[in-house]
Amino acid sequence: MFGICTATGVFERCDGWALLPGNGSLVGELSIDSSSVNTGNRLRDHDLQKKLFLDSRNYPVITLTSGDVTIAGRSIAGAGHLTVRDRSVEVPVCGTACVDADRLILKGSATLDVRRFGWPTAFGYIRRSLIVNAAVSLVRHG
Repeated sequence: MFGICTATGVFERCDGWALLPGNGSLVGELSIDSSSVNTGNRLRDHDLQKKLFLDSRNYPVITLTSGDVTIAGRSIAGAGHLTVRDRSVEVPVCGTACVDADRLILKGSATLDVRRFGWPTAFGYIRRSLIVNAAVSLVRHG
């Protein structure tokens, strides 16, 4: 049964910030509580939090930091750095942005090679490609 079913899940606790300097660029950081993974299966969640994958005890925060990211109209594109455990990997950042008076809503997806984070792919336990979909809503302060 290994590798047959596709699991989906969410991280339930995160925080972040973003700046829009006005030149079309976006600067920001998203911090995710690695122990807040929820796939709807407690055993799977516990396995993901263990040392083999997220190692939540030793690395409680997953971080996505913007690199060269631009907003043109409703599109965002560029690259960021995703840090999981002790590995930081450049990842593509692409998707949509919606800015209104009170909030910035960012949506996008990326396909990650889990081997770059040192995760095992043997025996079909986890696929090499992991699709990450994100929707982030940031509230304006100040």
